Amino acid sequence: MAAMPRPTQVVPAIALALGLGLATPAMAQRVGVNSAVNPDATGTPPGAASRRLVLGQEVVHDEHVVTGGVGQTQILFLDESAMSVGPNSDLTIDNFVYDPSSGTGQLAMSATTGVMRFVGGKLSKNENAVTMRTPVGTIGVRGGVFLMNLTRSQKLDVVFLYGKGLTVTDGNVTQTITRPGFAVSVAGPGQPPSPPAPAPPNAVRTALAQFNGKSGATGGSSHPPTDATVAASGIGNDISGNLAASIQQAAQNASRGAVPSVNIGTLQANLNVNTVAPTGSSAVAQADQNPASQGASIGNAAGVAISGVVKNIALGTTTGFIDQSAGHRTPYTGFLDNGTVTGTASGIGATFTLSPLTPGATTSATGTASEDFGGGGGGGGSASGPAFLTSDSDFFFANLTSTGDGSRVFVFGGVPVQQSFYAATPTPQFLAFNVQPDFALGGSGTQTIPFLPSFAGGTQSNAVVSPLYLVTQPNQAFGNFNLNTNPNGNSPHFLQASLGINGQGANQTSALSILTGSFFTSSDTGAVAASGPIRATFLGGGASPLTHVTSGSATVPDANGNNLFGGATIDGFVLDSNKYNNNLNFVQDTSNAFTIGPGNTSTRYAFNQPVLAGSLPAGVGATRTGASQQGYFGGIMTNGRPFQYVLTGAVALQTFPSNSTLSAVFAGSDPFTSNTTGIGTLVLPFGTASGRNFSRSTFIDDNIFAAADNATQGVQLTATNGTTTTYPTDASGATTFPALGLISSGVVPGAANGLLPPGAAFCACQFLHWGYWEANIPAVNNGGPTNTVQSSYINTWLAGQPTVTLPTSGVGSFNGAAIGTVSNNGAVYLAAGGFSQTY
Repeated sequence: MAAMPRPTQVVPAIALALGLGLATPAMAQRVGVNSAVNPDATGTPPGAASRRLVLGQEVVHDEHVVTGGVGQTQILFLDESAMSVGPNSDLTIDNFVYDPSSGTGQLAMSATTGVMRFVGGKLSKNENAVTMRTPVGTIGVRGGVFLMNLTRSQKLDVVFLYGKGLTVTDGNVTQTITRPGFAVSVAGPGQPPSPPAPAPPNAVRTALAQFNGKSGATGGSSHPPTDATVAASGIGNDISGNLAASIQQAAQNASRGAVPSVNIGTLQANLNVNTVAPTGSSAVAQADQNPASQGASIGNAAGVAISGVVKNIALGTTTGFIDQSAGHRTPYTGFLDNGTVTGTASGIGATFTLSPLTPGATTSATGTASEDFGGGGGGGGSASGPAFLTSDSDFFFANLTSTGDGSRVFVFGGVPVQQSFYAATPTPQFLAFNVQPDFALGGSGTQTIPFLPSFAGGTQSNAVVSPLYLVTQPNQAFGNFNLNTNPNGNSPHFLQASLGINGQGANQTSALSILTGSFFTSSDTGAVAASGPIRATFLGGGASPLTHVTSGSATVPDANGNNLFGGATIDGFVLDSNKYNNNLNFVQDTSNAFTIGPGNTSTRYAFNQPVLAGSLPAGVGATRTGASQQGYFGGIMTNGRPFQYVLTGAVALQTFPSNSTLSAVFAGSDPFTSNTTGIGTLVLPFGTASGRNFSRSTFIDDNIFAAADNATQGVQLTATNGTTTTYPTDASGATTFPALGLISSGVVPGAANGLLPPGAAFCACQFLHWGYWEANIPAVNNGGPTNTVQSSYINTWLAGQPTVTLPTSGVGSFNGAAIGTVSNNGAVYLAAGGFSQTY
């Protein structure tokens, strides 16, 4: 949520009140302004229609304010009181009377549900001047700050943070809190308030998280401050992490006239700088440190509605959540309240709970289920393991192990992304996400390369793992493409790649994984979803069998078809090995496999990769050039170990910023052993710029792009005897098809630098692109070379445009770096070093 406007910004409103004197509600309806708003939040003035709240909008007497699952607002009253309203809240300003000259008047509010924070202004310094009425009790505060949480079940929790005192009254019983960090709870209608007791550990911090600004939201500001403007202010670093220094900086700013003067000594005393936690006041620290003696609690916004999916994996399975059928993949709906998830499985009514969850942290959580609704042996009991909840409490996932039989359970869910996020923007947007490990595929270690199991390179050390980059198209709604309703739509594209190279020579191990895809509107659910291919290769050693991975990937839908979670923006989602068919309907994919060597033997496996919002690296998206470039490719192929051969030829590469796609064609031949291999020419098509093939390529910028095999154009192999064979694509319905992958080196920068000698480095060339490619072309029984598998190792390519015209005679010296794939006595590995050539 954006920062509260400085007092100087509301002086005109205060001056107006001074001119009018003491006003009655009938005479002056205006009571304050909305000083920060994150949609969705609405206000209904008396006798008027509901309106969407915006920054700087006036708040009037008797206005009814309601926030949705991702809504937040902050009301700055004319007496300088402030009320922050969290998600899923309902508040009415019943009465506001204020005389600025004497500081007297009254503020009366009522709430039916929600989490709120009140910071007292001038009125709160008077006895019985500020009250908050709820269905289960009335709160009165004198000169202070309090938090309240009123759940849908009408349970009220109130924490006193600062001031002279706070009362909670229900019927004839009144409880008074005078000690910061203490809380009172009312169990429900007709129940008396509990005696004051220390707020539970982490309770205040959890509640305050409901008022944190959300990623991508601006608090209503059309010109939110950037990192640069904050840094230039001179106080950004202090306020971020050092409260004592922040107070000192505030004093200096006040002396310069930057902000209204404050009593720094009083502020330091009130905040108890020597003991305060960096992220809050001494009251917050005390509330978190004191153990709870009674049942008061403040948690996530009152029963935030969530949805998600539970998956089970059978005991002893080492290939992930391979069975994605209904018995092992169970959507649910439920609530997140006070760090506890409660869910009900769709269709079968089984229930489960998961807790504790702490915003912005990984916790050790325990889940319990009423029955085995997962189908994999992990339900009907308890399971425990690490669980992560985003700081805004809008997305979580948990990796659990059954306490009974050791089977594993994966749970995720959150607040679905609201429709306003999907609106078109006039310029492209660039987002970055971080793919989290799949705990079922790490074997005895931790998965380091997403989408790969440990036995196919997934635990390679020193792997360079790129963010999952996403680019939206200007003036196009997010998920605009649908085959039936909008086949010409232009949706966001994404990519992710990883490269791990360890060792040198015959002992080297290496793995390359490439994901491309796009978002669209699902035909069967009408919700925004994502899908795309994964292509990967792994070599466990110079003389080991070559492994290729071919799989689909798709976002996982909940019971209502929601795939993306985070409310106002995307906080997270999950990619698994299912897919969407040609009609954009979600289907369970049984073809995910890894393939070993020329024997084409395969083993199925599956993955569940949580994806979390991350920070966009500097410079991403800055330069996007539509270009047609030429170059060369080369590398080592095999059609049956121990035989390897060289494939080399020309590259034609085109990039299309207008729809964030690219296409490339490699046309090569075997220059040394064609009499043995029988290969005349081999044409490899990557990506495309048009047609149904929308998920096969992604162009982020001039340095970051990737492509898989073209879905409409097959690989062509012309044998030395003149016979041409076309290998069909998977879109044609073929069960075996070529699997190709290409990335630019900018996706995994520095991944090969460990191979270079000291002092050498790969340039970031202005007029040149280079990167990696891999291919696996299945056998087609057509005679000649086409009845054997043609597989590549991790090979390289480059492309660009000539920058000078070389003279027809003379001497030229060139220096730089070189990288390539080597075949040495049957062992294959990547090698790099310095380059020097004189022509």
